[in-house]
Amino acid sequence: MRLLWHLPRLSLRGCGLSIRARHLLTRLRQRAHDVRLVVPADGRMHPPALVDGVPIEWVDAPVRRVPHWSLQGLQRRWRAARVASRIADDDRVDAIVTAQPEFADAVRQRTQRPVVLLACCCRLLYEPAHRAALAARPWARRWAFRVDDRFLRTGERRGFRAADAVAFDSDMTRRVAVDGYRLDERRAHVVAPTVDIRRFQPVEPSLRRELRARLSLPDDAFVVCWTGRMDDQKNVELLLSAAAACGGHIPGLRLLLVGDGPLGPQLRVEAERLGLGSSVRFTGMRDCVEPFLQASDLFALPSRVESFGISVIEAMACGLPAVVLGCVPGRIHSGAGEPVVDGQTGCVLFDDSPEAMAAHWIGLARDPVRRHQMGRAARARAIESFALGRDALQLEQILNDLCRRN
Repeated sequence: MRLLWHLPRLSLRGCGLSIRARHLLTRLRQRAHDVRLVVPADGRMHPPALVDGVPIEWVDAPVRRVPHWSLQGLQRRWRAARVASRIADDDRVDAIVTAQPEFADAVRQRTQRPVVLLACCCRLLYEPAHRAALAARPWARRWAFRVDDRFLRTGERRGFRAADAVAFDSDMTRRVAVDGYRLDERRAHVVAPTVDIRRFQPVEPSLRRELRARLSLPDDAFVVCWTGRMDDQKNVELLLSAAAACGGHIPGLRLLLVGDGPLGPQLRVEAERLGLGSSVRFTGMRDCVEPFLQASDLFALPSRVESFGISVIEAMACGLPAVVLGCVPGRIHSGAGEPVVDGQTGCVLFDDSPEAMAAHWIGLARDPVRRHQMGRAARARAIESFALGRDALQLEQILNDLCRRN
């Protein structure tokens, strides 16, 4: 099969969209498919011709200026239309894959070839949080945000409807999009992310002790780990409050926060206010998170909005039980509970209070036998359901079905 894969931008590190695209492209190439990347260029960089052995076609598509940031949705639409017009008549293509809804809409208007949209998220997930944040903003800011949201949501809805198939990364996101945008359920699929189970794996006790010594963690500490970006939707302050709520119930509690973001300085101030001291460690952004997971006892993800939560399956692959927030309609939109089997590989909470989170930490800290059983079950589930390459096979099946019908 000859595949053209469109990315709105290509980043060689740090971008989850690019990382997943490169993984899927590599797997599809290994299965003898002819794949190439199409990426818009603005003339300000010297782009590579290949990435991971995949040829890249850079399409000249300068960013068109708009008079106000609230019109960025139009900007995205214009740029996507320019790229689509350049590749729509390419007869070397059997199917087109993109991660940008505006491009799916633009290219569908110009070609009859099958179009698959990889939907890593959905703007509808952020609606409760956006509504709450806007209430405290000045009226001018609220007006600008509503204009911006209107354009971006319209582009997303049109792209979801235009694509021959939309692959969501969780069933929760799929349900929200199908209901909110009234999509044809037959076109909406779930292709969950995967994890490299050889890279993310448990370590022997001796190596774990070495890792803890290297990270300056006491050997007898109970370590709770979180990895990700520190922004409002990640709700990291809940972990700090939960650590404070544990009080003296977990001797030697250590909270590892691996990552950074716009709320990093604010979270450090909050940790000091709560008097956590050495109980919390801010590591900053790290390219390699495996040592922190392998040195930990438990993983926690308190996100208010999370389409899937790749960090959860990374922790599970390392043999850690995970404590995550589940989906609460109208308040918490998180698909992080889908990979977790509640009570077997971790705990899914529907109460986002610090006391509820702390209670589960205390229970697992006091019951190492149950915690280790959960960890082994989490590793087994990661291998069975989220091993690297499984998503590529699912995407290949969707593409084959579309090409056969086409």
